[in-house]
Amino acid sequence: MQKPSYIGLLRNRSFAALWVGQLVSQSGDAIFDVALLWLVWVTTNSTALVGLTQAAVLVPSVAVAPIAGVYADRLNRRNMMIVGNLFQGAITGILSILYLVNYLTFPPLLLLVLLLYAGAQFVRAANGAIVPSIVSKENLGAANGLFSLTTSANQLASYAVGGIAILAIGYTASIAYDSFTFFFAAVMLTFVAKSYGETRSQVSEPDPRTRGGFLNDFREGLAYVRKSRLFLELITLGVLVNFFGAGITTLLAPFVEVQLGGGVPAYGLALSSFSLGLMGGGPWWWEG
Repeated sequence: MQKPSYIGLLRNRSFAALWVGQLVSQSGDAIFDVALLWLVWVTTNSTALVGLTQAAVLVPSVAVAPIAGVYADRLNRRNMMIVGNLFQGAITGILSILYLVNYLTFPPLLLLVLLLYAGAQFVRAANGAIVPSIVSKENLGAANGLFSLTTSANQLASYAVGGIAILAIGYTASIAYDSFTFFFAAVMLTFVAKSYGETRSQVSEPDPRTRGGFLNDFREGLAYVRKSRLFLELITLGVLVNFFGAGITTLLAPFVEVQLGGGVPAYGLALSSFSLGLMGGGPWWWEG
């Protein structure tokens, strides 16, 4: 059996395009993460509103992700990711323009954040589903490991750089950069073969006796999760980790300014420190 190879993975044009697009997009996401909560804190001086903003970031992962997962099994995943990235690029572009013209009050900010992270769920669901179609079974572990490593490393670097960038070029340009990265990712996805995005029902004619509508697929997914003890345990663990993690993230911006007397660069470095723990899970080594 052929040993997994990162070089071999990157020679696969479709995988390389997917990976490069995500790599650039995640750098913009990390800078946006720094800008978002710090901007809410310094403009409102309210930990409650910072917490509400963080909730708007997390709620779509609970409310929208299951729906996105169903659509990832019904629609062309490549096209779904392209549309999702274009949507997110438009939302962050609107955010930067509203801030530029001094019209970014908290209510529209909260609504746009909800829409932004709702769109992200469709991209994530499609990304997770398309990778096994692009790479061989032998390289799937290496592919997932490469995504994990670059995500962690990207956050580590971009959080630290993001705080400095916001101080140097301001919020408008920093958020606009995130918008650009989404459009860049959409362009890179056009280099992924469209056939890789097709679902099994699109490749072959579905059996009308077993193929139901959206609600039927959604119910089947919920039933499968309820029957799987492992899934239930993972979901419970994820909820607990996100709950406590969100609390720390919410209080981090006020803590950096009030207790440490730091500014947005210090806040970016503080966020970067959280990414160090993720690095241990990256594929510094991989065994087949």
